[in-house]
Amino acid sequence: MVADKIFYNGKFYTMAKEGETVEAIAVYNGKIAAAGTNEEVKAIGAKEFIDMKGQPILPGMADTHMHLYSDCLEQEKVTAADIHSFDELVERCKQHLDDVKEGDWLLIENLHMDFLKEGSFPTVNVLDQASTEIPICVGSFCHHVHMLNSKALELCNLGPDVVEHTPDTIDRFEDGSLTGVISDQSYSEYVEPYLPKLTMEENIEKVDKYLQYCSSVGLTQLHAYQEDNPDGIRMYQEMRKKKGLKCRVAFHFVLDENTPRNIVTGFGDDMLKLGSAKFLQDGSVGAASCLMNEPFADQPDNYGKGCYTQEELNKLVKDAYDAGHEVAVHAIGDKANDMLLTAIENAYRPELGWSRRFYMIHATVISESFIERAKKLPVIISIQPIFIRNYVSMARKRLGDERLHYCFALKDMMDAGLILTGGSDAPVCEVNPFHGIQCALTRMDLTGNPEIISKEQAISVYDAVSLYTRNAAYFLEEENLKGTLEVGKVADFVVTDKDIFETKAEEIASIKVLETVLGGDTVYQA
Repeated sequence: MVADKIFYNGKFYTMAKEGETVEAIAVYNGKIAAAGTNEEVKAIGAKEFIDMKGQPILPGMADTHMHLYSDCLEQEKVTAADIHSFDELVERCKQHLDDVKEGDWLLIENLHMDFLKEGSFPTVNVLDQASTEIPICVGSFCHHVHMLNSKALELCNLGPDVVEHTPDTIDRFEDGSLTGVISDQSYSEYVEPYLPKLTMEENIEKVDKYLQYCSSVGLTQLHAYQEDNPDGIRMYQEMRKKKGLKCRVAFHFVLDENTPRNIVTGFGDDMLKLGSAKFLQDGSVGAASCLMNEPFADQPDNYGKGCYTQEELNKLVKDAYDAGHEVAVHAIGDKANDMLLTAIENAYRPELGWSRRFYMIHATVISESFIERAKKLPVIISIQPIFIRNYVSMARKRLGDERLHYCFALKDMMDAGLILTGGSDAPVCEVNPFHGIQCALTRMDLTGNPEIISKEQAISVYDAVSLYTRNAAYFLEEENLKGTLEVGKVADFVVTDKDIFETKAEEIASIKVLETVLGGDTVYQA
């Protein structure tokens, strides 16, 4: 055999074992055919030899929970991340009204309620101070809450008589009129259908550029959840034909009456495949809407909100599982996670072993009994360490000191043998995996704030990198195909300007990607 390419004189971290490196790899037909010393691998022979010049190299990284299309569009929206009052928000809206084309909306994202001096979300009366003629929609940083002005409410046909199918997701004043604050499923049902839509061609152009960006930060696999693009997975199929895919994409879907019943999780190939059936069980810590066993420390009457009763959740999970799908459920609060474990216990068929898996999305706050129960089930937990940067300012206030240990309990869960993977939940947070790795190590935000969330839950560099490489490959049963640089696996890898294993923890977010290789071919070069 003559290899297609031999990459030599590099420091390839295989991630198969902690600290294990090889100098060279041979690539044939997109996969690693040999790995070892320069001398051993170069002896094979190849059509092309590429000198890596001693640079550190990691396996290609995956984001196991992100909203690809939404984050793509987010890049063009106005940000409210730096807003600290209603007056500032109104002024920010006014500054961008002239940019809104006829028939479009003013869309603003990343408003952080805990940064606002008023301590609450702005209502329709506040947003109407900016405009009553142009529809305005402001999203929270967690993307579970959106605020509309009167024009937006009018266009969505939302009035006091609207019936919400999920309790407490459409906020009202005492007289029954709408405050304009709408969350979770009611936003998806009543607002999203009225937002401006792009054509297929426009979508392809924008998403293609976005995938190039993802390549530039070291991502070779994206798990896209609950896509709200009008063309769904077809858009990626068309893009693949016309432009190719710069990242591998798994399309995780909402199971409803429109979902084809004759194809199931895993349908597709290494570049584009159908992912898991996705459900949402609660809200977020930031919006004080995740479902908790005990009330929030700063809101003693608020236990959060659950989307489904235990019986309803049991049925949803079991029906999807029995239909042949792997199942992913968003659960952030400790009660939501306990309920999800119950639903998985109810659906799981032990005789299938790990042949069909359950994905717990977030598991941000867990109960004392969570780990022992989860260890007995074929669950993989997609956690978002980068969330820690947002929690530094609010976690203690909202959860109290006693529950902090169970917030992003990375070390406890990994020490117990649970498989954790890394994600960003983009557009909630930056998709760059090095940001998440730094947060997993320091348990701090990225701006130098000295406060630390549960320092005892910090993990090692190897474990943090594993979240995005070897562990991430367990999604969709791909551990024998991806995640480490070993013979037989795809030749996806990332060349960096600094060695992550020799970089100070608080400087990891500054690591730059010099080159990203997908299936042996360069898809990004600085």
